[in-house]
Amino acid sequence: MPSRTLKLGTRGSLLATTQSGMIADQIQTTTGLASELVFIKTEGDNPSSNLFAPKRPGVFVSALRDALLAGEVDYIVHSFKDLPSAPMPGITLAAIPRREDHRDILISRDNQTLSELATGAVVGTSSPRRAARIRHLRPDLEIKPIRGNIDTRLKKVQDGDFDATILAAAGLNRIGLGEVNKWFFTDAELLPAPAQGALAIECRSGDLDLIAELQKVNHAETELIVTAERAVLRGISASCTTAIGAHAELTDGRLTLTAELSDNETDWHERVSLSLDAASSNKAQSLALGLEIAEQLMQTELGQKIGTPREKSVLLVRATDNELDEAAFKSAGFKVVCDPYLKISKFNNPAGVDRMLEALRSAEPGTWLVITSINSVRFFAEQIGIDNFKAAISNPNLKFAAIGERSAAEIKSLGVQEVLLAEDSNAGALSTAILKHMPKQVILPASNIAMKTLQDAVVTSGVELITEVVYTTETVPNVPLSISALKQGEIDVLVLRSPSAARAVANFISPKDVLALVLVTGNATLEQTRKLGFPRVAMTSETTPDSLVATVTSPNMN
Repeated sequence: MPSRTLKLGTRGSLLATTQSGMIADQIQTTTGLASELVFIKTEGDNPSSNLFAPKRPGVFVSALRDALLAGEVDYIVHSFKDLPSAPMPGITLAAIPRREDHRDILISRDNQTLSELATGAVVGTSSPRRAARIRHLRPDLEIKPIRGNIDTRLKKVQDGDFDATILAAAGLNRIGLGEVNKWFFTDAELLPAPAQGALAIECRSGDLDLIAELQKVNHAETELIVTAERAVLRGISASCTTAIGAHAELTDGRLTLTAELSDNETDWHERVSLSLDAASSNKAQSLALGLEIAEQLMQTELGQKIGTPREKSVLLVRATDNELDEAAFKSAGFKVVCDPYLKISKFNNPAGVDRMLEALRSAEPGTWLVITSINSVRFFAEQIGIDNFKAAISNPNLKFAAIGERSAAEIKSLGVQEVLLAEDSNAGALSTAILKHMPKQVILPASNIAMKTLQDAVVTSGVELITEVVYTTETVPNVPLSISALKQGEIDVLVLRSPSAARAVANFISPKDVLALVLVTGNATLEQTRKLGFPRVAMTSETTPDSLVATVTSPNMN
């Protein structure tokens, strides 16, 4: 990307500017790109605002993201634990640097431990998670909300407004207060907030060159760990008032994740721990581990009481004709995102379509019209006129074959009675099925990126092939809005109905970073996804919308 000074949006607090400055230095050292800080005032910085009942989640996050989307800054830095679990359309999580200390600390006026605080001592925290655990560990203490930056909270303790407060160790370390007298909570006593101690760097989804540069400060181990922790939030649909803690760590060749859900009103809490082999783990498996933990927490009596069932999401990326798939998934309780990654357009080819039209009209016995896509029917018919097309395909000498049920239904809607379908919905199986009938001529309206499997099989067998391009398939020019959700694991299922769809997605995101289950129809698409390196792929037994839903809702589907 061109050498220029990047604009880094930040709040004006000491911690925010310190963290932003630290990341700016890392980026300059790693990439050579300099940054200047641009100060953004947020709702949370307003002394008169009610921090405990914000109008929007992520009170310190929203203004920064608004400035980013408005083009006022190039990238922003957050304390990762403060980010809402749902991604913001148009914004990408570009990098997660190495994590700081994840633990919580107690700071008291008289340098006491939690057990040494006197009965009735006032502990300041506005965190439901911290408050719930203190109620469990020391039910005799009084808990009151506290607000302000780190230095403000420390001063309130020293001035006697509170006997103690609880802070994240990472924040103190970053602003140079790591030597202050403090007492560390163990994970057994108090699990941290998911991703506590980690930072998140965001930029606009369309800034692909900048994303590539920011990725250079990404820390793979931290990314793996916090992906698991944040998945717990997503799995229980946690809000800012949910008392949830989670911590993952890589030890002894295992990635172990522990999470705890607590009741805000009682001493009731549930804790679950699971692990997987770290040597073979990736982001997709890390996400799945977090979702499994969340599922187990949701199945507890406490989870049933305070949790919110998670709405699973599916992404449909075809250019058109998503309606039937959308209806099927919605009826099964999925949230459906339709975001085309492909653009389908008519290819003006008057000489070519006239050649195929004449072949249809003059067809002798043994002539086959082969349909590999509903688009080949539509754009062929559009260019010669629907009446001319219907008249041509009424030639009694013609036989018809289609690669799938949808393509067959499209040609049948124009009056065709019988259509040959292969056992598998792919070009190889279709060519084999056609050649068994010893054709003399094959007419094939195609796209500009049609795979040559069927064409080569026909020609190699000595059969005359008449094929012309009638439409083009291209990747959309702009970055789809759903890319952020796909990268951050907010999409559960990605449906790919063609190899071109798989390639289109891979044009905007590295397949290894797709955390969703990729659901494909047909062997050709399956082979393409495997070749590209998508980590989690499943294939439906049939291509119908109901088959898609049945596959992903199967009890055996992980």
